[in-house]
Amino acid sequence: MYLTNEEEKMLSGEYGEAKQWAMEILTKFGDSVGAKKMVPIVSSHISCLSLKIPGENEFIDEVLSRNGRVEIFSTSQCISVDLKIWTEMNIDPEVAEKQKKVIMKSIELGIAPTFTCTPYLVGNTPRIGEHVAWCESSAITYANAVLGARTNRECGQSALLAAITGRTPMYGYHLKENRWGDVLIRVRTIIKGEEDFSLLGYLVGREIEIGVPVFEGIKCANSLELRALATSLATTGQIAMFHIIGITPEAQTKEDAFGKQSPREVMDIERSDLDQLESELSSIDVRQVDTVVLGCPHYSIDEIKNIAGYLVGRKVKRGKRLLICTSSVMRHLAERAGYADIIRKAGGIIISDTCPVLMVGLRESFGCIGTNSTKMAHYGRLLTKSETFFSDLRNCLEIITER
Repeated sequence: MYLTNEEEKMLSGEYGEAKQWAMEILTKFGDSVGAKKMVPIVSSHISCLSLKIPGENEFIDEVLSRNGRVEIFSTSQCISVDLKIWTEMNIDPEVAEKQKKVIMKSIELGIAPTFTCTPYLVGNTPRIGEHVAWCESSAITYANAVLGARTNRECGQSALLAAITGRTPMYGYHLKENRWGDVLIRVRTIIKGEEDFSLLGYLVGREIEIGVPVFEGIKCANSLELRALATSLATTGQIAMFHIIGITPEAQTKEDAFGKQSPREVMDIERSDLDQLESELSSIDVRQVDTVVLGCPHYSIDEIKNIAGYLVGRKVKRGKRLLICTSSVMRHLAERAGYADIIRKAGGIIISDTCPVLMVGLRESFGCIGTNSTKMAHYGRLLTKSETFFSDLRNCLEIITER
């Protein structure tokens, strides 16, 4: 790989042991993937804090032992414990204490304690064309497709190494030619609402598994719908980029989306395909739902406001639970705006910084989960061993509450 004078100084150890170590690993990795050079990045999103993923916490210790710190704005992925309400959630005290120690180490590294899977909602919002190094599959896809930023599917370790040096190997989705579409998805039905977009992405991700899908036939999409699509595409497929003709920033036309290449595959989506998938995602009857989980990925303050508005005059049914997942930043805003009080009065719980999939130390199960997120339905079954019921947001709220 070609290295600039600044990068050569990092590699030679002129800027300290941590940068030398990080640059050694990044250059070796860059060589292995055929990268010709490094590219400066403006931000990183790092996932070395969860207790759920073996080995990641030890990597932080490795960096600290070399006196390392991040050089660019770096946000942090979800953790495994909500440290504000961990006793209410009946978490093992030893687990909570272990999580606190990991957090203190990450702050020592200079990583912002955001603890969210939606970093673009808490200040980490790169502009079109800017290069970043992000982990968290749904955030990666959103950054590439919706924001027009450029990142590969990083792991927690590679994102942290990039943050220490401010560099990442220039390959994959950092290169324009790799961002063009290669599969045409012809949507033959009206797609409207987060649940439709979530189902669409889940189905396409499952079918094509890897590549850059280009959606044709979608007339409009707001940021929440685009987020649902990005999240579900990354759930069932290794998809880090997509285009919607006339909507996403790099696909104003079909020619923009595909560049110089023709699609390798064409796929038609009908309403019947989405209806069939919706039934597949529900392994239980609606009456069996014990816990409704919302906020996968983490909710914005507007979404929390909407939930609070619906819950006025309603109560969570006896023996049931309503969990709303978000970041501590959004929960703080909800507290100040009064939305959190409304939700608590109704019997709901706002969980921040984590989610049921990443939680550890729980002394009780969530039972059967109802959700409007295909990602939660997917991983709820896979990782928490819960049966799931998938439906739209309003129906999820109706089945778990009463007047």
